[in-house]
Amino acid sequence: MNPEWNDFLQGYKIEHNHEFGNNTLCDLTDFDLITCDGNDADTFLQGQLTNDIKEVTENQAQLSAYCSQKGRMYAVFLILKASNTLQLFCPADISDGIIKRLKMYIMRSKVSLFKNEDLIQFGLYGDNATAQLQKFNSTLPSENYQSVSDNGLTIVKLPGNGNGSRYQLIADLNTAKSVWKKLASECHISTSDAWRLQQIHAGIPTIFSPTSEAFIPQMANLHQMNAVNFKKGCYVGQEIVARTQYLGKTKRHMITASCPGNTLSIKPGDLLYNSANNEQKAGKIVDAKTDGENIFLLAVTEIKYSEFFIEVDHDFIKLVLLNIPAESTE
Repeated sequence: MNPEWNDFLQGYKIEHNHEFGNNTLCDLTDFDLITCDGNDADTFLQGQLTNDIKEVTENQAQLSAYCSQKGRMYAVFLILKASNTLQLFCPADISDGIIKRLKMYIMRSKVSLFKNEDLIQFGLYGDNATAQLQKFNSTLPSENYQSVSDNGLTIVKLPGNGNGSRYQLIADLNTAKSVWKKLASECHISTSDAWRLQQIHAGIPTIFSPTSEAFIPQMANLHQMNAVNFKKGCYVGQEIVARTQYLGKTKRHMITASCPGNTLSIKPGDLLYNSANNEQKAGKIVDAKTDGENIFLLAVTEIKYSEFFIEVDHDFIKLVLLNIPAESTE
């Protein structure tokens, strides 16, 4: 975390409750930007990630996964170009391990990888988010994962949950301070919990330490989000990911569900069961956050089961299923 940015945020009341307003400004210091720079940066990442890095431009971001040789995901990145270099956005609790692992494959490539603390990232969503951002850039991205950059500020449009538009902002320190200050006067300010809740509603998986190497991309529905390119050629884990797709051997998929709860006792990696008797493991939590009344979650589950229970405070609660993928390979 940039210490000067952290000091700047101390002047604002960043709430930890979940009374999210229509227009919410999100502190994303729980996430990091990994910069991949150098003459061979594009070629290097092309051989590591599931998506086609050549499609990332100053105006186009993308989702992509980083997998083990066995096709299990270490991370799901939002990848964008800011300051003319590739930036990989991921949770702070996995960034050091990701950098260390990627560096093992650099060899003689002209590539540098580092945690970028000079660029600041934060989020904005809500009914008036677009109008608010037009004060800084009159031309905003109109489609999900499109991006625009101007005067030191990069804006990426992301899928939302129908509650207005959602944007991720990346800027140098001085620009970030100026933009945040102006937005903060008109927005509710929240921790990254609000952002993670929006990710859950949008059905976008985030990999944290407890779920590292737990899922292949298809289990988290990434093949349905254009986060896996099956024509790009070889990358780490590609053989397993491609074989799964073409032979149809995935027996798990990711669902969105909820249960009552205003305090969060469910966390990534927690198990789901197919009955209240704790008889059979049926899935694993990807992420979970509460809106103050209900806990919303993403979970990778066995396709063969239609009911799921989770243990909360020594009691088994049945989940309400909100979304099940329309297509799943079996």
